[in-house]
Amino acid sequence: MSANFAPELKKLLREAGCRVERQGKGDHEIWFSPTPAFISP
Repeated sequence: MSANFAPELKKLLREAGCRVERQGKGDHEIWFSPTPAFISP
């Protein structure tokens, strides 16, 4: 049996200011982060 971490992960994402943009294929969700991605040289 596998653990379902989705509720806890969703809570952490929302607390970080992220939001669900749209539904993806199947049960996937596309999330938006207000913090721009940082790529180190």
